[in-house]
Amino acid sequence: MRTVILAFTMGFALQQASLVPVDLGDAVTTGRVVTRGDLQVVTRRVDGASQIAARRRVGGEWRPWEIVVAAPPGQMALASSLSPDGTRLYFEANMRTPAVAGRDDSDAWVVEHTAAGWGQPRPIGAPWDTPANEHAMSTATDGTVCLNSTREGGRGANDIYCSPSLALSPTLVSALSSPAQDAFPVLSARGDVLIFASNRPGGFGGWDLYASRREAGTWAPPVNLGAPVNTAADELNPWLDDQRLVFVRTRDAAREVLVQAPWAMPAP
Repeated sequence: MRTVILAFTMGFALQQASLVPVDLGDAVTTGRVVTRGDLQVVTRRVDGASQIAARRRVGGEWRPWEIVVAAPPGQMALASSLSPDGTRLYFEANMRTPAVAGRDDSDAWVVEHTAAGWGQPRPIGAPWDTPANEHAMSTATDGTVCLNSTREGGRGANDIYCSPSLALSPTLVSALSSPAQDAFPVLSARGDVLIFASNRPGGFGGWDLYASRREAGTWAPPVNLGAPVNTAADELNPWLDDQRLVFVRTRDAAREVLVQAPWAMPAP
């Protein structure tokens, strides 16, 4: 299966968006495509195994993919986000450690990049991980951390939780969560905008992308991103890199990764 990135170049409101295909080759990718400048991270399946791989663009040319995380057979790892400075890769995994032996839920993990390269992955642990599923951890320069979780006490099957710091327990963000599923949150680098996917009623299709702005510590009611981002298909796994919005569109068995640039927060 071939995965294609399509770049949306947006001009004035009356201009049509142009689509520029960017080919990732024959690797079967899944989940979110994460970028920071010239660093790109994907999750792919190789011989049935789950791998998180990264590559860098140097002098306009992409270097070969480097395996960052290789999940053991029968286990899963999915890229979630890069820290604003690009040195920490957060991902979700059901890889087992002694602390979670006997469980099969997804937890938040991190792996750091130094001058020596990518280090050893480690689970985030308390107070973030629970026996429920934790997905799509995202961080901002001000310390804000958000993810979605299936833990008890939420409004629906999947809800969004945030905290001002990794050291503090996350709390439910009621303004962003609903009785439907709300998932795949991503923070802007400054932490003032959050985009997520939801299958709540009133959208264009099964799953749509929504955005919220935070002012004075309070998240505003989310706004549907509308066309051309949202369609009758499913729009999932959003990612923000400066003014670039990257997301996945799935329709039947087809999967596209789309880039809209520049992206701007829509009016309420």
